[in-house]
Amino acid sequence: MASWFITYERPMAPPGSIKQVITPDHGCLLKITGSVVGVDLPDRAEIGRYATPLPAAEAETLKALAVSAVDEASALKGMTVPRGTRFMTFGLGRTGEDIDSLASFPLSESFPQAIKRFDESMLALAKRMLDHPQATLRGTAICEPGTLTPQENLAVTLTLRNSGPAPIRIQNPAAAASDEKVGLQVTVDKELPPGKEDEGDMKFVRLTRGEVSQQKPREADRGGALRSMVELAPGGEIVFSLRLQRRLYLGTGAYRAWVTYESSTESVPEQAAVEGSLKVPAGTFSVKAKR
Repeated sequence: MASWFITYERPMAPPGSIKQVITPDHGCLLKITGSVVGVDLPDRAEIGRYATPLPAAEAETLKALAVSAVDEASALKGMTVPRGTRFMTFGLGRTGEDIDSLASFPLSESFPQAIKRFDESMLALAKRMLDHPQATLRGTAICEPGTLTPQENLAVTLTLRNSGPAPIRIQNPAAAASDEKVGLQVTVDKELPPGKEDEGDMKFVRLTRGEVSQQKPREADRGGALRSMVELAPGGEIVFSLRLQRRLYLGTGAYRAWVTYESSTESVPEQAAVEGSLKVPAGTFSVKAKR
């Protein structure tokens, strides 16, 4: 007899999402592909896959909740929502076959009872899943130095670390074949009192090849070229120096910065791949006028 599965996807900050698949045979597989926003989960600046078996009773309970949620969503079909509204999607199916029941509900609306219970149960499971990484990538970053003059360019040190139990492969932005392949962005936002924020104060900078270098690459020690793809063992790290070669025209004040690394799975074996947009906080820095 064919086994069953549950699917669940909840959008977060575009283009990221939380995706979960549950089967009674293999337990739960969780995939996080972006910044954790809008859900009750810790944002650890980490993306990737997580997996763990589930007790049979828990799997059956989640299945029953999913059935009720699908039925409730089906009864509420035809709701009118603004264009661009994002939806949570979920459903059930039989292994090896097309999904039997697929439903969705707009995140802009209050969840009715059955959908709310199912959503809360799936998010509670996702929180537990964070302790069971399968193939994950975590980032840390810091602005150096912490104080600039308006004439100086921002520099950031970015560290990418394999936070899972198995080797992973990632694209090396310092060895990108073109500017379009670098896959790094620096975001800078001025710190202002609540209510005084202005989107015009935020700067987005797509880095080019000349603005990214790899710290202490082993290939350089041997006189060789950098590898476009690197393998990181569990706990392994790769460190980059990001030095903007353009003026941001920042006024004096305090700023926050983030680095976003686009983790591509192109030419990467599925088991070693980590897909998603990893947004890493880089702390704060100040711009002060020269004395």
